[in-house]
Amino acid sequence: MQSRRTIAAAPRGHQGPGRQARVESRAASRECRTRRGPGSAAPLRDLLSLPDSWLVWSLADRAVARPLARDRLALIGDAGHPMLPYLAQGAALAIEDAAVLTRALADNADVPAALAAYSGARTARVRRVQKAARSNGRTYHAGGVVAFLRNAVMARLGPDGMRDRYAWLYGWTPPA
Repeated sequence: MQSRRTIAAAPRGHQGPGRQARVESRAASRECRTRRGPGSAAPLRDLLSLPDSWLVWSLADRAVARPLARDRLALIGDAGHPMLPYLAQGAALAIEDAAVLTRALADNADVPAALAAYSGARTARVRRVQKAARSNGRTYHAGGVVAFLRNAVMARLGPDGMRDRYAWLYGWTPPA
């Protein structure tokens, strides 16, 4: 029988943009992954008990590369703008990058100029997404009164309100 392993991300001391962060990977003890289990719903406890082992690692936050492109080299996705996972947009932004880069190269035979256009077109958006992801991380991991207020606001907004709050994110369209 094949061993099952689940990987879990856990924030470990926020490292602001541009700061060095030590990224660790370690095995998570059974106690670590089930300590919140007793008060959790049975399906969640069952899910947490399925893997034979878990890995826990630190999340590292980095600023957008300046610039995203230079000469004949362009960075896309996490290579140019790693994302904290609190908006689940890392892969989506890499796809957006590819669409913008493709358009820039199609519109300009001068590759360095096309890459500069790509960099200029992407920087503000990816910074905004990074900022929103950082904010969500702080909000989602808050406790006490802040957690109570977060829960009340999210309940009041409901699914449609939460979606509409990010219309700027989910409504992106590639350049024509």
